[in-house]
Amino acid sequence: MVRRIQSHWRLVTVALLVSLVMLVTHAVFGTPAGSSYKHNLPWFEGFQDAFWQGVLYPRVLPELWFGMGGFDFYFYGPMPFWIASLLGPVVCPGCDTSQTFSVVGALMMIASGATFFLFARRFFDVPWAGIGALVFVLLPYHYLSDWFARQAVGEVAAFIFLPLLALASVKLIEEKKGGILFAFSFAAIALSHLPTTLILVHVVAALVGWVALTRETDWSKRSVLVGRFALWGGLGAALSAFYWWPALSLLPLASADNLYSAYFDATRWLFLDGQAEPSAKTALTSKWQLALVIAAAIVSYFLFKRETKPQALRDWIFVPSVIAVFMMTIVSYPIWQFWIVNMVQFPSRFLIMTDLSIALAAAFLAQHIARVGYKKLSPAVQRGALACIAAFAMAAFSAVLQAQFAAERTFVVERNLDHFGPPEYVPQALFEVNMKRFNQTVSDETSDNDRYAQFFVEMERGRGLGEAAMTSASPQSQITPVDGRGFDISVTLDAPTTVPVPVAAWPYWEATARDGGSVAISTHETLGLVQLDLPAGQSEIQLRLTQSPAERVATLISTISFLVLVIAMIVGRVGVFGRFKANSRK
Repeated sequence: MVRRIQSHWRLVTVALLVSLVMLVTHAVFGTPAGSSYKHNLPWFEGFQDAFWQGVLYPRVLPELWFGMGGFDFYFYGPMPFWIASLLGPVVCPGCDTSQTFSVVGALMMIASGATFFLFARRFFDVPWAGIGALVFVLLPYHYLSDWFARQAVGEVAAFIFLPLLALASVKLIEEKKGGILFAFSFAAIALSHLPTTLILVHVVAALVGWVALTRETDWSKRSVLVGRFALWGGLGAALSAFYWWPALSLLPLASADNLYSAYFDATRWLFLDGQAEPSAKTALTSKWQLALVIAAAIVSYFLFKRETKPQALRDWIFVPSVIAVFMMTIVSYPIWQFWIVNMVQFPSRFLIMTDLSIALAAAFLAQHIARVGYKKLSPAVQRGALACIAAFAMAAFSAVLQAQFAAERTFVVERNLDHFGPPEYVPQALFEVNMKRFNQTVSDETSDNDRYAQFFVEMERGRGLGEAAMTSASPQSQITPVDGRGFDISVTLDAPTTVPVPVAAWPYWEATARDGGSVAISTHETLGLVQLDLPAGQSEIQLRLTQSPAERVATLISTISFLVLVIAMIVGRVGVFGRFKANSRK
C-alpha cells in the first residue's frame, strides 16, 4: 500500500490539497445560504439532537414551526442527516450548526470522489481514475449548483452511492455478480433522495434495455439479465421501504400540492420550446451544464474510434448523456406531461447522472493525451477538448454567480435562523386554517417572495393562538419538547375541559397520562392543533408518535429483506454447502 501511494505521490498530493482546501473553506464560510439552507440547518439541529438521545430515526422534530412540531422526516430522506449526525461531532467538535453541517458537506463531496475512483478503476489506471474523481467532485452541477446554490443535500449524499451502483451494474452485466453492492447502493440512494432514485430507475432501465437488445443473443438471456437487475433492485427497494413506503403513503396527510405553482411545472423548464423559463439565471446554468454533457459525449465518440475500451464505458458515457439531452428538451414534453417522472419537477435533475459521464470522459481524454501527446490528437478531439473546457468554464461561471449570492448571505442568515420546514410538509389540518388567514392578508399584486414569507408569518401567528388558547384554559400549563419523540404537557384545571395545545395535529399522536391511562385526543377545528380531553386537577401528559400501518408494514419488509441480504452474503462467501470459499487471486 505504501509503495502504491509513493508511486502516485503527485495524484495523492493533489487529492489531499483539494480535500484540505475544501474542508477549510467549508469550515470558515459555514453552510451556504442556498435555496434549502433554511430547512437543512433546523433539520440537522433537531435530527442530531434526537439521534444522540437514542432516537435513531426521528420522524418528528418538535422544535420546527415555532414549536408546533414538524413531521418532515416522514417525507425527506434521512441518509444525509445520519451521515451528518454521526460525523459532525467527530470532525468539528465545538463548532456551531452551520460550520458542522458545512464540514460534513465537504466530507460527503470527498467521499463521492473516492467512490467514483473505485468505479473509474474498472476502466482506467490509477492516475486517470484519479483525474476523473477530481473532475467528478468539482463539476459545476455537483459542487456549485447542488451544494452552494441549491443546498440540495439529498443529492449531495446520493452522489456518494451513484458510482457504487454504476460499478455494481457493470459487474452484474459482465460477471453476473455484484448484486449485493447494487442492492445496498440502491437502498442508500433511495434513503438519500427520492427524486434522484426515480431518475436512476429510468436511466438504469434504459441502460439494461440497451445492453439486452444489443449484446444478448436471444430472449431467454435478455430475460435473465433483466430479471437479475429486477431482483437486486427490488431487494434494494425493500431494504429502504421503511422510509419510502410511509413517505408515499402518508403524503396525502401533508400539503404537497397546495403551494404548487408554475415554477414547479417541469414542462416550463424544457429547452428549445421557444418559451422563457421561470428563472432565466437558473435556466442559463442548466443550459451550459447540458452543453458540457454534449461536448464530453462528442469527444468520447471520437476517442472510441481510436481506442478499444470496454463496452461498459461506452454505456455509462452515452446512455445518461442521451437521456439527459432528451429529457431536458421539448421532445420529451409528453413524458413530463403524463408519466410519473413529472414528480421530479425539474428536468435539470437528470444532470446528476451525467456527472458520471463527464468525469469518465475526462479520465478517458486524459489517458489518451498521455499516450499520444496533445499535438498528435486528431483535430476533432482537439476541438472537442477545447469545447469541453469552454463549456466547463461557462457552466462554472454561471453557477458561481448563484453560489456567490448564497455564500455572501451565509454570515447574515445563520445568526437569524428560524426553526421551520418546507410548507409542503405541514399537516393538512394546520395548513388549511393558516391558509384562510393567509388569503385574507395577500392579494393578486403580492409578489411570490412576499407571499412565501407571509405564510411563515401566519404559521407563527397560529402557534401564538394555540399557546393563548392553552393558557386561557390553564394559566399554569407548560409544554416541553422532547427530542425526536414529541412533547411533555403539564395542565392544571378546575373542571374537566378540552384543552388546545400548540402542537400540529397529526393522526398518529398518542396521549398518555403519567399513571399510564390513555387520554382522548382530537383536532381543534379552527386552529388545526391538538386538543386533549382532561379531568380536573393536575395532568401530566406524554404526547408521543405511534407507528402508522404503513410504517409497520414497511419496517417488516425492510427487516425481512435485510435478513435475506445477510443470508445472500453468507452463501456467497461460505458457499451453498457450507464450505468456506478461499480467495483464488494469483
